[in-house]
Amino acid sequence: GSAPSFGSDYASQVSEANSTTTSSTYQDKVSLVTGALTGTYLVEWQCEMTIASANRQHQCRLYDETAVTELCNDDHRPSVANAWKLASGFALVTLSGSAKTLKIQFASQNNSTTVTIRRARIVMWRVS
Repeated sequence: GSAPSFGSDYASQVSEANSTTTSSTYQDKVSLVTGALTGTYLVEWQCEMTIASANRQHQCRLYDETAVTELCNDDHRPSVANAWKLASGFALVTLSGSAKTLKIQFASQNNSTTVTIRRARIVMWRVS
């Protein structure tokens, strides 16, 4: 029989530093580029975000640039300014022998208030 696949092909990418934007257009924080893999993969992501003004909306997401698809989204409107929030999620992604680019992206919703993101990470491994 064949060797078990669960847990194989582990990959990760991390960006600890603060990054900021005032744009409502998504900005890239961290990218994970896979090799030409085949199988089903669990992709987990997390980051911390804050916004400089209360009652202003900000977003982050896990984005599949190859398929032009949003896999997960975290949309937040805090009642206080400068309060850090953990955003995270996971998705099952099927790869069929070609490379894929996954990104954590972030944005402000009003084109004027500064959003800060830090401690962003994407990890993935094969589940079947």
